[in-house]
Amino acid sequence: MLLSEVPGVPLESLQLDRDAELAAHGQAGELLAKLHGQQVDPDGLPSADQAFANRLEQWSQRAVGIVEAGDIDWVGRQVQDSLPLLRSMSRVPCHRDYTP
Repeated sequence: MLLSEVPGVPLESLQLDRDAELAAHGQAGELLAKLHGQQVDPDGLPSADQAFANRLEQWSQRAVGIVEAGDIDWVGRQVQDSLPLLRSMSRVPCHRDYTP
């Protein structure tokens, strides 16, 4: 997917009333739902459980020296225990950082 910059300002820099802010977040949710609804060709992609296992390995390596080893190990066990649940899940496009 290729994205380009569009005119505007980040939502967090605006002074919106509650209704306008809720409407903006609603629109963002609709956009994210459309993204997740796109079809993905699974050929050449790892399965969902393998993708999460790969991410666990990458983030665990990045956390060394920043996060205590026991905490990294605990998170690793939680993710490993969850991987069987992901085997039957299909892959969808994912933004991974969908915050304001």
